[in-house]
Amino acid sequence: MIMNVSLLQWTGWVERRVKNKEFSSASECVRHCIRVADAIERVSGPAGASFSSRAELEDILEAAFAAPATPLTAERKRRIASKAGL
Repeated sequence: MIMNVSLLQWTGWVERRVKNKEFSSASECVRHCIRVADAIERVSGPAGASFSSRAELEDILEAAFAAPATPLTAERKRRIASKAGL
């Protein structure tokens, strides 16, 4: 399925990640973000989670994305996947 999604407020963030070679394309970056959000929701989901709703999770993720970026090295990807139970 192909979807057109407006990311106006995130365009610069995604473009910087691609330019810094953290991702090979904007699509890869967005897919990664969706997978991370899904993993967080599945592992920490609203029941017993440190957030009570999807909106609160989105606020947490938005704040995280506003912070300075840390390079996404292979080791960092492995640690993130491990923490997410993937």
